[in-house]
Amino acid sequence: MATTVTKVIDPDMGSGYDYDSLYDWEAAQQGDLTGARNEIAVAKCRCTAGTADTTAFTMDGWTTSATQYIKTWTDTSETYRHNGTYQTGNKYRIEISNTNAIMASEEFVKIIGIQIKCTKSSSSNVRGICFWFTGDGISYAESCIVVGTGGDPYSSTDMGGISIYQPPTNSKIFVINCIVYGFTSPTSISYGFGVSPYYVNAITYIYNCTLLDNTCGFYSISSLSYLKNVLLKGNITRDIYHVNTLAAHVSYCSKSDSYSEFTDDGNNRNSQTFSFVGAADFHLQASDTGALGYGLNLYNDADYPFQTDIDGQDRGGAAASWDIGADEYVSSAIEQEGFRFRNDDGSESAATWKANQDVNINLAADTAFRLRFLLKATGNPDSIDAQAEARVKPSGGAFGAWEKIN
Repeated sequence: MATTVTKVIDPDMGSGYDYDSLYDWEAAQQGDLTGARNEIAVAKCRCTAGTADTTAFTMDGWTTSATQYIKTWTDTSETYRHNGTYQTGNKYRIEISNTNAIMASEEFVKIIGIQIKCTKSSSSNVRGICFWFTGDGISYAESCIVVGTGGDPYSSTDMGGISIYQPPTNSKIFVINCIVYGFTSPTSISYGFGVSPYYVNAITYIYNCTLLDNTCGFYSISSLSYLKNVLLKGNITRDIYHVNTLAAHVSYCSKSDSYSEFTDDGNNRNSQTFSFVGAADFHLQASDTGALGYGLNLYNDADYPFQTDIDGQDRGGAAASWDIGADEYVSSAIEQEGFRFRNDDGSESAATWKANQDVNINLAADTAFRLRFLLKATGNPDSIDAQAEARVKPSGGAFGAWEKIN
């Protein structure tokens, strides 16, 4: 069994880091993972003080296999992954200009939970993630957010969010729960997701992705792709643009335009409107009528079974109704898991406790105290409109009315 070798990438060089960029990690770690090393090479990305990783990198010069592969990700057990929207602060991200951010020139690569922002102001090709490898194999992009900005004044060069370029005969590429938006230009060469010509046996799977406000949402030339549960909105030229009937098998997708697809299986939705939380927050609202509940359940999909969304929330098992797009709407709620009274005798960190957790206390009138709550949020916490309230029970009396705590 291969040994997992994890290196920590942190542009802020915080405690425990190994490299301050993915570029340096790749240069130092590349090699034959299938030989004596027998490794899974993992780059665990952090952003402890808010600095973005600004160096593009290419995964090249490796030897990999299905069990000895490359993984670049943000660990969900830490605090450095986005919340389903593009975030700064201590959320790890790659921000580049006039080049490809991540070029995967090796097969058996996994890119998970990474944010990328691409700016274009020159004649260079600009792509967020580009899979361009020569050996037969499988690669993945999951729960990534790729944002384009700056426009493209040069019609002869690509500007794309996620690009698949000429994979070999028996390769497979899976893109799951990704959001791509803002890749625009005066021509259809800019796209959210693009696939260039390649061998007929090579297959791309795009499941539960959200592609918005690009020149083209999905752009394909003579390629075999399967789109399931893809949400496409506001893409200028076409939501889905492909050249011939080999290009895409479209199933349970929802689009804002009215074009019909060559391989429509009869379950797609055209001319739809969508209700999102905000202008750059593509979580679905409860009022949505374009994607909510219209997806195909992929829990037991033959090619790539899964059940979570871009936030890691459970979409449900085999009997559940799934949403279209990267986000699964989950009703939001706050549950109180505990409380504890404190004395008003110091700072927030130095004040002493009055009693154990979840123990009620009696106080004399006009006594100052502090109260700490332990809360659990489900769904999207940003969408919760909540307030703290309390009521008082005088000695020998009845509880008073609930009053807001300011």
